[in-house]
Amino acid sequence: MSVPGRTYIGNPYWKYFCEAFDAIGVDVVPVRSADTMLLRFDVLHMHFPDHKVAEHPLPKALVLAASFLAFLGLVRLFGKKIVWTVHDVTPFKTRHRWLLMPYLAWVRRLTSGYVFMNRSSREQFFKAYPDQAAKPSCLVGHGVFPTTRVSPERRQILRQEMHKGEAFIIGYLGDLKPYKNVDALRHLPKTDGRGRPVVLVVAGRADPLMDADALEASLDAAGRERMHRIDHRLDDAEMEELIGTVDAVFLPYLIGSNSGFSILVLSAGGRLLTSDLPMFTDLEEQFGAPWVYSSALDALSLTQAVDRVSTHDVTPEEEGRRDAALAALSFEACGRETLEFYRSLGAPG
Repeated sequence: MSVPGRTYIGNPYWKYFCEAFDAIGVDVVPVRSADTMLLRFDVLHMHFPDHKVAEHPLPKALVLAASFLAFLGLVRLFGKKIVWTVHDVTPFKTRHRWLLMPYLAWVRRLTSGYVFMNRSSREQFFKAYPDQAAKPSCLVGHGVFPTTRVSPERRQILRQEMHKGEAFIIGYLGDLKPYKNVDALRHLPKTDGRGRPVVLVVAGRADPLMDADALEASLDAAGRERMHRIDHRLDDAEMEELIGTVDAVFLPYLIGSNSGFSILVLSAGGRLLTSDLPMFTDLEEQFGAPWVYSSALDALSLTQAVDRVSTHDVTPEEEGRRDAALAALSFEACGRETLEFYRSLGAPG
């Protein structure tokens, strides 16, 4: 049983997560079903249990927290296993903190074992909660979403719309949120390591939590004269086209434990210029140049990073190495690794 389940709206991760288990012969019990009510499953695999509290008004959060903890207690009482994939070591949303923190403490107490998406998040989690370190855990990377890579002809058309002539184009893509650190755009250099102008593509809508005046000031400081702005939420096709069109996607995040978007960029044929958060340095170790370049976010460090990525011409051998690493992160491959972890906990199968 997966919580959320395959019908969750807003993120395709759980659909592919459940389909991966289908492909390897594992039945995934629907969340709202008689099988769930009668506990006809062996493992409850949960993601983002904090959302039960942090994404709802207080009255609903109280009911959801109490009912979910009661359900977890029943699951353990009847000898089932509870597995938690820790997407974020520290919840992004801490609404109703006085309720959220003790609720999560009970969730941890009831958890049988943990799945982490990278080495650094496991280290951070067990450092924050040393009482959990003795519990079983495993590393299973973020699954690779299916993508369509832009054709060379379409790429050339889009690049000419962004800038006439030669340029090194950096994309800052997706919804603009505070933790994504739009202010770091101002520190990107004006030219790359080959003397070409650096053009910025800022594509996505502003999150309601963003201060509108501060956002406009950050974009002004980055240089409107070198910016191609797309001011709406990108659909999947637009996002994949832009990833494949720009020369690098800039992720100057301030916080985070794993980034599914970074895997999407790589699977769509893109290259990454990131902050030096541990989740990105883990990814840099995994994929290496010319695919991932982590950096401090001051002007000198970013200039050096842009010089490195802009002067490295990708070879067919490097593309093959990237594709092999992505194949190892297919949802089916991740499903098989997760199934082995279930078995190590004593679950049937």
